[in-house]
Amino acid sequence: MIKAEYAHETLRKDQHYPENLLQQQQFAQLEQIFQQVFQQRQHLKARDWERQWIDLPKKLFKNSFIHDGANALKLLQTWKARSPESIYPYLALVHYWESWSNEYRGSNWAASVTDEMWLCAREAQKQLFANALQALARSEDAWVVAAHLLISSARLEEPEWLNKWLIKEHFISHLKHQITPEAQKMADRCGLHEQLPVEIPTHIPDCLKPYRQFKKDLDQPQNEAAFWLKFYLDHSRYGLIPAIDYCYYLLPRWGYSYDDIFHFIQSDWCQHFSELEKNELYFVAWEDDINDNLDAEQKSELKRIISKAEALLKRPLEESDRARVHLRLAHFYRLYDEKSPNVIQHYTAAAPYNIFDCYEIENAITY
Repeated sequence: MIKAEYAHETLRKDQHYPENLLQQQQFAQLEQIFQQVFQQRQHLKARDWERQWIDLPKKLFKNSFIHDGANALKLLQTWKARSPESIYPYLALVHYWESWSNEYRGSNWAASVTDEMWLCAREAQKQLFANALQALARSEDAWVVAAHLLISSARLEEPEWLNKWLIKEHFISHLKHQITPEAQKMADRCGLHEQLPVEIPTHIPDCLKPYRQFKKDLDQPQNEAAFWLKFYLDHSRYGLIPAIDYCYYLLPRWGYSYDDIFHFIQSDWCQHFSELEKNELYFVAWEDDINDNLDAEQKSELKRIISKAEALLKRPLEESDRARVHLRLAHFYRLYDEKSPNVIQHYTAAAPYNIFDCYEIENAITY
């Protein structure tokens, strides 16, 4: 006998979720999905569950937040009003405002970001932090928001009012959005306007109180991001994915160095990670250190990169990272010696994995 199932039950098993639940105001079903994924923590490997839990809002709402911003915000506010005790609408709102803050900030070099883009990114960040703190005030189970606060703090620094609120208990009741006429059209895309309330808790969440002195004393690269990483590590008892994000913000392009990454990996913060997991952190530095613009004449540099990559393959690695090393090696062996059998060997090792872009596919076929 074939067991009948609702469509959304089947989709949840495959980790594919209907994207229009918010538009249909299916708030109870959204709550159910969040709750179910949260409860899977006891049954899944830490890495598998962590990725699901961090990415859940993205899977549920995908591009609707960006393509239908102001309307999506109204629906999220309706969900929050109908479920006043739930943290889940706040988790969705954190993702909403992070999406828009990143959209405004973009991936350009800082000098390429216009004044209006900076303004909108920081105004969206106010809502990101306000909703994250509201979630933490409601439940310690909302610690996942720290992963998003880490990224926002690295990209934009923390909001100016946060230390006053957390350390000095200066509760701000009059915080408002400040949007210039030049930026208003851009801000309208996500529903930002001067009358939109910025609702900061009127008390310090219990889960943050033990970290107030720690925040005062902390002295780490990317200090503000490091604070939220430590909070996440303590509450998740794992935290590999935010640790990887943190390492990305220690790269030289952010004003730090590979040594900063190595010191972090060797610190007490990472002592609970396995060798395999630490190697994922080392991979961040290794991949960034590669110069893809080398030519066949630069034999000594090619030899150095190939040697480091071959040594990396001898260490435990996640299969997707291992495949990326193979793909890079195929490219550099081809530059070093086009007739080397190592080129085919490394292309073949990388082939089963979805890591090729159009340029790399063309190179592999051409070869």
